[in-house]
Amino acid sequence: MVFENYIHSRERTRNTKRYIAFHESGHAVAALVFGIHFRDVTIRYNNVSCGSVNGLGESYYTISAIISLCGPISQSKFENKNELEYNSSYMDIDDAEHAINGLITTLKSIKYKNGYRPCEKKLYNDMFTSALILVNSNWDQIKCISENLLKLESDLSYYDCVTLLLENGLYDSMIRPELPKLEGHFDQYLL
Repeated sequence: MVFENYIHSRERTRNTKRYIAFHESGHAVAALVFGIHFRDVTIRYNNVSCGSVNGLGESYYTISAIISLCGPISQSKFENKNELEYNSSYMDIDDAEHAINGLITTLKSIKYKNGYRPCEKKLYNDMFTSALILVNSNWDQIKCISENLLKLESDLSYYDCVTLLLENGLYDSMIRPELPKLEGHFDQYLL
């Protein structure tokens, strides 16, 4: 997560750390829900970002887009905002758009020969809806990881996150949202 205004001032208040913790925990829980391993989640400041999920494994375009969107959505939910803040989340939003563009390229190669073109807006809206459902359905898990990032002021590995959720009875109750139907249903994304 990049916070331009916080990077320049190097001043991190307790609230700022909480925003970052919820943002990064949103990404981490989304990865856990889809079984995508990562090295660690951190809220440590460096010259590039104020926090990150490092070593995130490869995933399909749809899952990659959803994981990217879950950070800003989690932060917005924590802040009680109804919209994403582009300033603090532009890298995640760009990552989601890159994943969606990859999917569009795949769809084009399948259907474009008939004069159809993918509907980017519908794809983005469906990915955003899935990410929103994931965050809302797994809010307790996101809070658990956020609180531990803040309390321990240390990085949490994938296995640390799984252990935390198991110890708090939250691992088995994670809910995976239905992914947008793509295979065999391309027509809904074509104009």
